[in-house]
Amino acid sequence: LKKLREFPVRMIFSGSGSVRAEGKQHLEEKIEYLEELGERILALHQDGLSARRIRDRVCGRELPVRYITLGHFSGLHLVQSYIAGFEPAEPARERLEEDKEPEPGMETEDGPDEERNETSEV
Repeated sequence: LKKLREFPVRMIFSGSGSVRAEGKQHLEEKIEYLEELGERILALHQDGLSARRIRDRVCGRELPVRYITLGHFSGLHLVQSYIAGFEPAEPARERLEEDKEPEPGMETEDGPDEERNETSEV
């Protein structure tokens, strides 16, 4: 989110289906909210509370989306991410580029692509 605020954001279309006309302002408010949430979570963790108890205090009961996403989108996962000091290891765009399959005929770090159509060679 902090990287997004560098762009001229006018509108935000959230995953929940809401549309925010004041995109930049909403983005700043969300960043502030998440930073404050993280501070609360870490303070409760330092007080010795477990991740589940922190989730109960900060987020309340789990929402049905937890079950749909097999726990990936859950209050507990959010709390555990703050406690672990979650930072992506690398930007998502770079990971996507690394995961791409090379196009036929394109050279890779290992050399030219070996999968060639035999009829294309003259």
